Amino acid sequence: MPRTASLLLAPLAAAVFAAGCASTVPYDQITSWPSVPGGSTFPAYTFRNHGTWGAGELSNGRGGLVFDGIAYHRLRNGQALPATVTDPLASGWAVRFRADRIEALPAGFDEIALFARVAEAVPDKSMPCAFRVTGVFASLSVEAADGGEVHLPRAAGSLYGRRAPDGTTQCWFLSSDRRNGGKVAAFRVADASLAIDLCPSFLTIHLGAAEASRQLRR
Repeated sequence: MPRTASLLLAPLAAAVFAAGCASTVPYDQITSWPSVPGGSTFPAYTFRNHGTWGAGELSNGRGGLVFDGIAYHRLRNGQALPATVTDPLASGWAVRFRADRIEALPAGFDEIALFARVAEAVPDKSMPCAFRVTGVFASLSVEAADGGEVHLPRAAGSLYGRRAPDGTTQCWFLSSDRRNGGKVAAFRVADASLAIDLCPSFLTIHLGAAEASRQLRR
């Protein structure tokens, strides 16, 4: 069974201080920041303190994504424009990735086959894991900031994802030139490989817990 934890932090500065530098983050752990009612946020550079890469949602209303500790605004046409490291994020997750298995994927491999492969490789559905598909995609669609979808034909880059202990899965894409990306709606592989990392530790940080406690004491 995976080890899960929930960390209640006070000011945001305490969260950054407690995290330390990226080199102290253990492998095989996914750190998650869920959305909290009331608009609590954390800066994009927090990802660098908790893993080598991750994904999240910016809180500026336009949507966003984060990879390798760098935040990007996700525009309605699927473009990804760099944001500043202090831009606020509403939710996200990060992992210090170290693959437990790597395999080549056949042409035509799609999102349905991906979820089936992850379920086969990690049959314990309560076991968190992270995965990465890297290569060339014959077709790929991402969610746009306005809620629609953008089709990216013959896209090259990496698709990153994680499966939480409750079985929910998220998949994000960023092109090799870092110009396009977003939350993945559908894809089909042309030439790519799959890497899976078992992450028995799943740490959830509730950044709004301190503010909620203060309101209750008023």
